[in-house]
Amino acid sequence: MSETIQANNINSAFNVIKGRNYVLCALQFQLEDNAAGNMYYGLFRPNLTKKPSWTQFSNHANYQGKRSNGATVAAILNKFNSSGGMAANGSPYDNGGTAWAHWWDYGYVQDFNGGSVGQCAIFDTSYRVQMGFWQAYLQGNNHTRLRFPTSDEYGYAGGTRQDFQGGYMTWTPSQGVQVFYF
Repeated sequence: MSETIQANNINSAFNVIKGRNYVLCALQFQLEDNAAGNMYYGLFRPNLTKKPSWTQFSNHANYQGKRSNGATVAAILNKFNSSGGMAANGSPYDNGGTAWAHWWDYGYVQDFNGGSVGQCAIFDTSYRVQMGFWQAYLQGNNHTRLRFPTSDEYGYAGGTRQDFQGGYMTWTPSQGVQVFYF
């Protein structure tokens, strides 16, 4: 089959998979073509250059910063990439809203887990909430009162601070995380 047909087939397969809630995952069997065995079903040519099917596969399989309809939330994607990518943030996961970038009260947010910062979320304000601040943010009505972040964490009075639309949080070794509203 031609490379164009292969790319179209991968695109069609992912569209079917996404339309079936009972399909939990899919596997691309062959990553590279095996010219010696006359198998040309991989995403890479025998010389390891990317085929058009790689672009289709990548567009469907990578969803950092993407909404379920395929639209990109640039602020989330840019923050994901500039703040350590998958090594720091981990992979998108469903923390109750969906693994995709999703609307949450004041704008778009995407939840991540498995990276060096642990559970975190990246917001369409271009900031990430992580670690103890993330846990405090999710408690009680803190999310409702604080709203979305307006800064990343920064050094403050022997600890750290992060600012939000409706207040701020601080952390010090002696006090732990404290939440303040405007």
